[in-house]
Amino acid sequence: MPTPGSRPTIPVLEAPANVAVNSRKGTPLWALDRYRTDALSSLIRDLKRLGRAKFGDDKGGACDQLKASLRSAVEYVQNAKGMINPLLFAELDQFAQEYKGWNDHHPDLTEERLVKLERLRYRICTIVKKNKKPLASDVRPEAANALFSGLRELVRTNGEFFPALRSALNRVSKQLPG
Repeated sequence: MPTPGSRPTIPVLEAPANVAVNSRKGTPLWALDRYRTDALSSLIRDLKRLGRAKFGDDKGGACDQLKASLRSAVEYVQNAKGMINPLLFAELDQFAQEYKGWNDHHPDLTEERLVKLERLRYRICTIVKKNKKPLASDVRPEAANALFSGLRELVRTNGEFFPALRSALNRVSKQLPG
């Protein structure tokens, strides 16, 4: 447990020496990179723009749909075999919980929760970046579908609320594996 004011440590796992890192466009590792850098960043940008007061349950169920999308990503990682689970489960779960808290609490907490979401996104990015080699042998094509499917459905039904996320998904969708 980090002390107040200290930064939590980033886990770095050992990978087998014979693992090659293939993060070319269209590979599962590339998809994980796009999830952390494009999808989560764009989602936070859209949430900042919307603000909690403008993003209630009257918006076609977009709030609940986003919660479900984040939960499905968490459940995939939780049930995945290998390195992706211990590396990303806690952070993705915390990200989903912070979004739920951002959406379910008093509007005065909005900015504080958005800052927490940004910090968690940065932590997820750093974990993936520092663990590319262990993840390279571990991330499967179905990971891309699991991570992106809920977000694609969200954008399909509520794209007007998520223009940055829609744009990010349009950039990567054709190249996703699986």
